[in-house]
Amino acid sequence: LTRASEAVALLPAGLGLMASTFLAANAQCRIRVPEPLDGHCTARAFAMSLAGGESMQALLAGPRRDEATAAFVGLAVPFIGWLLLCKSTVALAHVDPHPGNFRWDANSRSLWVLDWGS
Repeated sequence: LTRASEAVALLPAGLGLMASTFLAANAQCRIRVPEPLDGHCTARAFAMSLAGGESMQALLAGPRRDEATAAFVGLAVPFIGWLLLCKSTVALAHVDPHPGNFRWDANSRSLWVLDWGS
């Protein structure tokens, strides 16, 4: 996440501090997107590889809520901000960024972004 610090700077103080702390302690974290499956995509259907990890929505409601909150605020929120701030230069946006469209894989330290829609 090359511009995470720019997006983090725009967050309210408490969230910005949480995001900055998470990013500093987890520099090896990655943001991943499932890959299209060759031979399975058409003009009407788009098949992708399986994402790893667990549903961020379920994690936020469960006993690992603190870990999920830190990952969501530290990676997903800056990522969404980066997409919004840089949309004009990268022509990429996620229009439905709720916790159900993210998965956290604690083993690989990866945040999976799902449901890019149309």
